[in-house]
Amino acid sequence: MSKDEQHHDKRVWWSYILYYNKDDPRTFVPRWGGFNVNVARPGGIALWVGFLVFIGVMVYITR
Repeated sequence: MSKDEQHHDKRVWWSYILYYNKDDPRTFVPRWGGFNVNVARPGGIALWVGFLVFIGVMVYITR
């Protein structure tokens, strides 16, 4: 296990939701598969925020 991997293993709260994509240092990828949102790019931020707002609204409506 390399030093880089050990450092990467220190979990922070958001690492349970997103993990850092080492191949593209500007990319965070959500933990659940296939839904790849590039947080670094404006479109990715908009999509991600929109997605979170959508979930929040759905939870608010259905409670």
